[in-house]
Amino acid sequence: MFDMLSSERAWFILIIFVMAVPQLASAQLAWEQREVKLDSRLGDEAVEAKFKFTNQGKQPVTITSVKSSCGCATADLEKKVYKPGDSGQVDARFILGDRVGSQSKRIVVRTDSEDSPITTLTIKVDIPEVLRIRPRLVYWRAGEKREVMAGASARSDAPDCIGRWAAR
Repeated sequence: MFDMLSSERAWFILIIFVMAVPQLASAQLAWEQREVKLDSRLGDEAVEAKFKFTNQGKQPVTITSVKSSCGCATADLEKKVYKPGDSGQVDARFILGDRVGSQSKRIVVRTDSEDSPITTLTIKVDIPEVLRIRPRLVYWRAGEKREVMAGASARSDAPDCIGRWAAR
């Protein structure tokens, strides 16, 4: 009975060891931050974020792809393969366009790492509304006569030409 218990215990320890060794030797990217919050200013065409990381594993990591959630965001890498101890960064750029308010864009980083093959990075930005027109949309049917009250207001730091137009 004692030998059977020792044998079972030995098998259990062997299985745990076999499962743990690959985890100890695996590659792993440690990110300084996975989310960046930015404020844009009037006149900004784009905002940029840098997502820094280090390979803290014992094996090289290959970044197989870096893709953004839409065409308004781009992401670039210096290189694709990072040896243990190597650091790098994903340079992300979000083109503001005509967007206003709170915006959130994702960048998906895929690697050959078994520990974390997919990492999602997020850029959050608050884009100021330069000119506010209310109501934003008015509906009426063809031939229908409607009287609509509309208003416009500009931020105090808006360019003069917009402020003068909104004050009319």
